[in-house]
Amino acid sequence: MKSLVSDDAGQREYIFYLKGTGLKLRQIHENMGMFSKEFETECMVVDFKTHLKAFKLPIHLNYNIYDKVLPFDISSVKNPEKVMEETIGKLSVGKTWESLRAKASVVYQHLENNGLSYFNNDEYPIYRLDTVTGRSKTLGFNIQGQQECHDLFPRNSDKILYIHLDWTAADIKMASFMAGDPKLEESFTVSDPYTYVSEYFESKLPRDEVKTQFLQALYKLAFDDPIFDLFPKFREHMEETKESMHKNGYIDSILGRRFRLRDNALSTFNSHIQGSVVHAMQATLVRIFEMFPNAVFAEIHDSIVLAIHSVKSGNFNTVLDAAPKIMLDPLSPYLKFSPRMPLKVSLGKHWKGWKLLRVYK
Repeated sequence: MKSLVSDDAGQREYIFYLKGTGLKLRQIHENMGMFSKEFETECMVVDFKTHLKAFKLPIHLNYNIYDKVLPFDISSVKNPEKVMEETIGKLSVGKTWESLRAKASVVYQHLENNGLSYFNNDEYPIYRLDTVTGRSKTLGFNIQGQQECHDLFPRNSDKILYIHLDWTAADIKMASFMAGDPKLEESFTVSDPYTYVSEYFESKLPRDEVKTQFLQALYKLAFDDPIFDLFPKFREHMEETKESMHKNGYIDSILGRRFRLRDNALSTFNSHIQGSVVHAMQATLVRIFEMFPNAVFAEIHDSIVLAIHSVKSGNFNTVLDAAPKIMLDPLSPYLKFSPRMPLKVSLGKHWKGWKLLRVYK
């Protein structure tokens, strides 16, 4: 079984051998180790697609190449051949976040292929996942950065209704869940953390100013910021996380992606929070696509845009009911206790011209 991995330098070829070929088990493991290492850190979305094709796997969402990765440290045992012989027939499932990322790449490929119409021109955004946190970015036509527009539609259709599903303060919500701070969780129930903090302080700072201050304090690990006087357990969690990061040399996301401490502790800390939000987004994207592949139109960081032909179309109410439920609890299939992500649902007939329909807390 062969797998081609593409990169900027050309193509490298890794060969995987299954049991019964007569090849040394050590070589089997070394090949698998090379493959697994390729995907431990930054990776372009094109790599996943190349592997799906190279393994001749069906391009759907129930099976991916990470199911064939064997997480095993051959240097830790005295008789690796014997251990490999016992386990080679029980190839274990790859890491959950890796599997999600591979599945999500298929959805991004779908969005790229579909393209869009912009002032009567066909455009094809290219989604890339090779960022530090895994958050997507678009090249070519940057749909994620487009402002309100009356002439941006799915190709071959200018009569549609957009459904915009947007998380509220996703980074803070994820950090709150990981910290287990009841006061911060309460802020989402009452309103949202920025409004909550704004109303608490006598200065009555505008919400947008509080948002900027809150995020800066979080991502600069500014423990002494007065905002955290409101959330002492959250402050304690930040301090403990920073200490653990320096002690162990890494920090895990909510699904176990390891962000290693290199030169910048702040960047590493930020990555484990934003990387956790990425897991939630990719899980949402995959699950909605499984149910409504023709409705998914774009992903914009913390939001998903669906496009339905009209309110009268047969699946409009079905989509409007099911998609928000998925986005509210994106990681429930993967975690026994998972974060519930507050959500705003909006409708509109043109790009970013949507109006708020309802709020889920």
